[in-house]
Amino acid sequence: MWPGNVMAPPGGGRPPRLSAHGEAPALGLPGSLHDIFGRSFSLFAEVALLGWLGGLRRALPAVATTLALLWCGGVPVAHAAIQVSLLPALQQVTPGGEFDVRIEVPAAGSAFNAFDVVVGYDPAVLTLLPTSPTTLQQGCLFTGVCGPACSGGTIHWFSSAGDSVMATVSMLCNGVSVTGPGTIYQLRFRASNTVQVTTLSIRGKEFFDAGVLVTPVSSTGCQVGIGIALGVPAREAGTLRVQADPNPAFGAVRLTITGDGGAPREVDVLDVSGRIVRHLAGGPRAAGASLVWNGETDSGGRAPAGIYLIRVRSAGQVRHARVAWLP
Repeated sequence: MWPGNVMAPPGGGRPPRLSAHGEAPALGLPGSLHDIFGRSFSLFAEVALLGWLGGLRRALPAVATTLALLWCGGVPVAHAAIQVSLLPALQQVTPGGEFDVRIEVPAAGSAFNAFDVVVGYDPAVLTLLPTSPTTLQQGCLFTGVCGPACSGGTIHWFSSAGDSVMATVSMLCNGVSVTGPGTIYQLRFRASNTVQVTTLSIRGKEFFDAGVLVTPVSSTGCQVGIGIALGVPAREAGTLRVQADPNPAFGAVRLTITGDGGAPREVDVLDVSGRIVRHLAGGPRAAGASLVWNGETDSGGRAPAGIYLIRVRSAGQVRHARVAWLP
């Protein structure tokens, strides 16, 4: 049946076009067939609708055109732009708590009516909690177009394996597309009981409009603080403060620490797993004195681009500053 979940056929099911790490599968006849037809859900949905409405005879020319297009030249490309993001970009959850991540097109862009998205996460930190049925994970930007609000009218396929999930959704109404903004999918996770910061990313993405590949498509991931506040924190009790500037930091970041009254302090740079990357200072310092981190690690190497936490401990107080590091 077209609407709802598309069940995998016996004997292995539909192989994803992207691996768990966003890589294309090796080219071979079976894989290529699945790739071609899988990447054209929307176009074939339109062909099917022609068949239903006007009979198979009317649909045959469209079928022939589709096959010639796919086999002779591949899927054509529409040069436009779509932004897809995991939201909220930053959120704090309690250890062991459940939370949602939305896959959104945050601003109006190019029109599309089908997509594939692969989301990666750390299965040692997060446990995926699929809904039952998984069609409930679809976002209203798609399911509210071909029928009553958020009721369906799509081809939907969902799979999970190891450290990633893949969602494929295509509209079933002929000649209709969306541009955003809105939610196209959502996922639920359970956090581990360990206090830490973890990252979710979009490892692969393809968007189509009537079978035409829309490009470029840019993406942004999100971070989840398990028992750790991310972003701009609420005003904390005590006088100790730390400010990082500039942020995002390119090549170097200056840390201004105030409110410790010259008491001994420990300043460390931590990665998102909580591991100390660089020990910057220890012992007494002049009040208001600043430090500079140039990306060097304690091992003498260079820290890769990413999110880091600056931890300052002084006079019984602990403060953190989040830094986006771009070497």
